[in-house]
Amino acid sequence: MRRFFAGIVVFLIAIATPVSGQQTRAELVDAALSSADAGDRLDLLVRAVDPALGAPDSTWAVGAFSIAFGLTQAGQEDEAGHWLRWAVREGSGLGLDPGDFPALFPPPLVAAYGRARAQVEAQGSPSDDLVTSEWSWPASYTTGAEGAVVVRVEGVTGVDAEIEGVGAVSDGATVPLAAGTYRLILAGDGVSPVSVRREVLPGVVRTLTIAATAELFPGAQARAEGSLVRLRRDAGGAEVCTSGVLATANDGLVVLPLSALDGTGVELIAPDGRLFSSLEVPVRDTDLGVGVARLGPVGLGAFETADEGDGPSWVVYHDGCGPVGTARVTWGEPDDDGVGSLQGSPGSALGGAVIDQQGRLLALGLGTNAISAERIAELVERARRTAPIVAGVGGIQPEAQDSGGGFPVKWVLAGAAAAGVAAALLAGGGGGDDDGGGGGGGRTGIVITWPGG
Repeated sequence: MRRFFAGIVVFLIAIATPVSGQQTRAELVDAALSSADAGDRLDLLVRAVDPALGAPDSTWAVGAFSIAFGLTQAGQEDEAGHWLRWAVREGSGLGLDPGDFPALFPPPLVAAYGRARAQVEAQGSPSDDLVTSEWSWPASYTTGAEGAVVVRVEGVTGVDAEIEGVGAVSDGATVPLAAGTYRLILAGDGVSPVSVRREVLPGVVRTLTIAATAELFPGAQARAEGSLVRLRRDAGGAEVCTSGVLATANDGLVVLPLSALDGTGVELIAPDGRLFSSLEVPVRDTDLGVGVARLGPVGLGAFETADEGDGPSWVVYHDGCGPVGTARVTWGEPDDDGVGSLQGSPGSALGGAVIDQQGRLLALGLGTNAISAERIAELVERARRTAPIVAGVGGIQPEAQDSGGGFPVKWVLAGAAAAGVAAALLAGGGGGDDDGGGGGGGRTGIVITWPGG
């Protein structure tokens, strides 16, 4: 054993380089291997591999291998295995294998290291990049002592991690554990699953921080798609598609970007595939760049509005004239006009629904910004106050009367006279401005069905 340690000292001197922090580690290993007391030697070696002294390097590897060898010589093979698996996992980028130095490291250590490496590779740890470690290192080493872990979850709330074979771990709680290798799991609705394996060492408190990724809850995207419409138009000979959101079910009010109406042959395709080729747009807010179209009762579910929007958000949209797409976005705090920044939204997501994890509507996407659900509700209410006029065979009459104005009586006309009155109504409306917010009441929208048409 003395020949073994003497060989390590020579090797250590050869690999030492004048990098800040590395010399201190080298001095600790040198002092340990020069000590005749096994307990002092183990204390010094454990101090030498403390991650606080820097990233794993060749001196660190010599210290870790020496700890395992000393424990093996003392009959503590299981504990030596914990340290070797830790060395395999933490020093995976070093490329330093004791088997490459048969004259320096004895065969029992080489064999033990090979078994540890095979165990680490066989177990797997697919989410290694998502979990970081911090350490509280012991001042002295006690063989057989318990270690502990502290688990923290970042990026999501309301989800606890689990240590396999131990149980759920509350965020930030310290859990004492026997030394060994444990599997840490994060799973549940609204979070991307995480699975890693990590070593717990005697006397060491290890803090594991999981960088969790929020996901939509099951069924959230399907609910959002069920209230998402597509607007298709001809723009200079090219077919262009834009999204819009069904805000109310009873009267079929759809909130959409005004740019979706630019062009010819504008058609709206409902979530169930129904085609609407004639649109009434009672509200047009040119400052916001949005409008509200009325389809009438459509028998489809409208978006539920989220109460608050400080959590993760996504935009669900028709990817051009192709399938529905989803992208994670950052929805900023809206200003007094209900406009907030929207980061990460694809260029094809114009008019898409910005939703929370449960699929509830937060905003209408308009490129690099979005209109809040609260502002959308105001526009929808203005559209509701704007009663459509139906012109049918033999007559034109209001379907409903605006509480603030509009037509006080039914007008029933016939034949060509109906067309003339309809034209007059289209030109003059029922009072108020284009967006339904001015005058004594909302503008009366017109839907015309010609006789025999």
